[in-house]
Amino acid sequence: MRCSQVYNDKNGDYLTGGFEYETIWAFGAHCHIKDLDSIAKMDKMCDDFGVDTIDTGVAVGIAMEGGYLELGDVEGALELLEEIGKGSPIGRIIGNGAAFTGQAFGTERVPVVKRQALPAYDPRSVKGQGVTYATTPMGADHTAGYAVTSNILGIGGVVDPFKERRTGGII
Repeated sequence: MRCSQVYNDKNGDYLTGGFEYETIWAFGAHCHIKDLDSIAKMDKMCDDFGVDTIDTGVAVGIAMEGGYLELGDVEGALELLEEIGKGSPIGRIIGNGAAFTGQAFGTERVPVVKRQALPAYDPRSVKGQGVTYATTPMGADHTAGYAVTSNILGIGGVVDPFKERRTGGII
């Protein structure tokens, strides 16, 4: 699926445009939600409410981790997003992003760097991304120092994430 396209549901009706890989990961794999049409609805809701889909998807996953919803609860996730639009207390928590949601729920595992939610590029396997997340002022910014090119796409070289490399005592 390309970025910046139009996504229609299984009946051919328009659901959203610009349906990005990161959005599909955040609401999909991260939250254990398998229904692409529902994820597309979540994307459109985020667009309508003016919230970032990566941070909001991760925030929903953290609410699931914190016991507010079960992993994979599509209807619950959609309702949480509706609460963002209403400006309710739970909507304000989720709408403030992953770091804030983790604090509100007391969740121990909160995938953020400098309060920005991790995107789908996991620094455990895409080593250069981890360095970027640690050194960029934005935190978990997947658009800075795009190390995915060599790790995943094989452009400009190949990095084997399973191989230990030593350079001047640094791994």
